[in-house]
Amino acid sequence: MGKVLEYREGVEKNFIEKFSTKQNQLLSKQEELRSLIEEYNLVKKKTGSCKCIDEMVREQLYRQNLADNISNKEKHLAELSKELELARDELVNAQKDRKIMEKLKEKDFSKFQSHLKTIEQKDLDEITTLKYARRGL
Repeated sequence: MGKVLEYREGVEKNFIEKFSTKQNQLLSKQEELRSLIEEYNLVKKKTGSCKCIDEMVREQLYRQNLADNISNKEKHLAELSKELELARDELVNAQKDRKIMEKLKEKDFSKFQSHLKTIEQKDLDEITTLKYARRGL
């Protein structure tokens, strides 16, 4: 039972690491998205300050590129969120499995203790019976 419990704890640890990694990836991608949105908003505020058509075209292309990057990051974030939820589900299942094994181990141990007490009580009863029988003779 101990080996199985150790295995389940190892599996749970792996899922914790996987979940943590996914969570860190999600947070870093969210920060990247935030910075892209801030940059896009800054560029959008500066719109119209260009003096020539070439600058306006470059500015428009840059804004479009930022918008595309933002869209791609949002899609990637959605995928990472789904992966994070899957990792969370796997982690919860691994924790349930470990807890089940712990409870089974505790039940087995309590049964073992009960069995030992029963054997010990039988031995004491036998010893008492033998002492009583010797006194009667």
